[in-house]
Amino acid sequence: MLSLAGAAKKRAEARAAVVLAARMFTVNVRLAYTRALDAFAQRYNAGEIDVEPWVREVLPEVCRSSLMRWDARVRQGGAASLAGNYGRHRKGKGLIDSQEMVENTILGMFATYPHASAQIILERLQSLIHQGVSIEIPSLRRLQAWIADWKARNGSLALFMTAPDKWKGQCQSATGDAYELITEYNERWEYDGTPADLLLNDGKRYTIVGIINVYSRELKLEVAERSTGRTVANLTRRCLLDWGVPRWAVTDNGKEFVGAYMKGVFLDLGITPLILPPFQPRLKPAIERVFRTFSHHLLTICPCYVGHNVATRQEIRERETFAKRLMNRGKSEELSMAIGPLELQAFCDEWTDNVYRHKPHGGLKGKLKGMTPWEVRQAWGGEVRRIEDERALDVLLMDCGWREITKKGIRFDGLRFDHAALGAYVRQRAQVRVDPTDRTHAWIFREDEQGGLQYLCQAVEVTGMGLDERIRLAKEKKRAQMAYITKEKRLLDAAAEATDAKNAARHILDMHRDKARAIEASAAPSGHTVVPHESAALSEAAEAVSVVNATAPKHGGAVADAARATALKALEASDSGGTDWLPQNPRGQYKLCRSTLDARERGEFVEPDILAWAQTFVHSNTYQGFALADGQALAANG
Repeated sequence: MLSLAGAAKKRAEARAAVVLAARMFTVNVRLAYTRALDAFAQRYNAGEIDVEPWVREVLPEVCRSSLMRWDARVRQGGAASLAGNYGRHRKGKGLIDSQEMVENTILGMFATYPHASAQIILERLQSLIHQGVSIEIPSLRRLQAWIADWKARNGSLALFMTAPDKWKGQCQSATGDAYELITEYNERWEYDGTPADLLLNDGKRYTIVGIINVYSRELKLEVAERSTGRTVANLTRRCLLDWGVPRWAVTDNGKEFVGAYMKGVFLDLGITPLILPPFQPRLKPAIERVFRTFSHHLLTICPCYVGHNVATRQEIRERETFAKRLMNRGKSEELSMAIGPLELQAFCDEWTDNVYRHKPHGGLKGKLKGMTPWEVRQAWGGEVRRIEDERALDVLLMDCGWREITKKGIRFDGLRFDHAALGAYVRQRAQVRVDPTDRTHAWIFREDEQGGLQYLCQAVEVTGMGLDERIRLAKEKKRAQMAYITKEKRLLDAAAEATDAKNAARHILDMHRDKARAIEASAAPSGHTVVPHESAALSEAAEAVSVVNATAPKHGGAVADAARATALKALEASDSGGTDWLPQNPRGQYKLCRSTLDARERGEFVEPDILAWAQTFVHSNTYQGFALADGQALAANG
């Protein structure tokens, strides 16, 4: 009997009841078996045999042969054999089952288009005939019945094809416990945000963000117009102050959870975020289920409820329209069909703190089975990490960003903040944190040598300062900046002095000279052949050189040494200030040399030092060049 279902089961149960009644009748009437069955059938058909109404509805009349056949079946095959073989002799031989092409076409359409109607599938079968395929098409009603029967026999597969997410929740194998390894309070928090079916009195839909403490199943909800990082941070702050600091924060890949702001919050608080892959709600079932519990409990009688599906929403809209029409007939009171976000937040807090927290939670297993979230929290005897300084937490949760410090301060979200301490760090990057509820101040941090954050100052928004305050700030900032620059410059100067930085060029040239000499000394002799190069310009230049050499031939040996010694002596005299008579420009030196030699030829007195210098300078290229130029000029004028 357990293997039966539907009409077969009902038919078998009715026949079994009649067989049992007939057996009892034949025992009590003391007649032959066949005569007793005739009497039972006659009295049953007359309504004199007492059976259940549903049995008589299934079997309004019986006969002796049927009673004998049913009794024999029970003795041979049990009560299940009373169901009969209705339709079994035709199984697999119907119009659809007997045509493999038709059956495959129907199943293929269902696999590709799970929501296609029977009419569409029937038209697809008709198109096969149009293409020349020889098949017999069933009627629309027969096709609908066949599809319904197939879905009933393959319920899990049909649900997977039409609604995979629903299949995961209703049919996917789940023999284990997703949270059997969660053994500590605050070990795992789960985050989620869902667009709640809530229409508030400002005409806007609002979303609700939730966090659940998996170990205790404690819950907190946050109402917001949009699910943003700020919304998540506000809810996280409430949970941190009430529950403590978690080890893991499990979220989906929504931008409000994985954005730079929340990543920074988790990093600063020492919480490890666990980001789940997309479209995998089964990996955080606790928060997923609690939203369903919330939306189907007291929320359904809240004035702001607008329904979970289209039909419910339409009923509520019709109800609201009808109520408005009624009130427009002279009544002055206003229809209250929605509440504001503050009232909704109060409702959420009341539900989580006073209803949900004090009801036994079915998800708690083992030693926690049958306990409420509050009782689990109170029974926990381990450590709970808590943040003692609430103000420090507020600073970490402020709007945050990295900006460059300029000579005019630091800009953030269209505001300019400044402080005297910023003068020392112009052109450096700093982290800015601004409280969204108080945008007149900004907390400034800089990155230290170890990569951590170092607090600098609490800068003030400049546009809100008076003239005297800005003047005082400018002076203090300039004073602090110059003190920093002076101090750092002394350190740099000391480093330069210690490392002989002023002679760096000479040291570098010496290094390269020594390297060049070493390279040239170790190199093999060059193998190229030197050939003279000639050109018209070079020929003219050579002729000029020959004229100069004829006028002032080169000297070597003792004469050259004497000239160099005289020059060095004159240079030393120049350094000591004893050569005021020596002109600085070459033209003047040429004229002095020529006038000195002319005076010597005329027998006039000449200073020994000047004469010695002239006798040396007359052989220099400078003198010979000017003499050649003067001679050519005279020749040209003559």
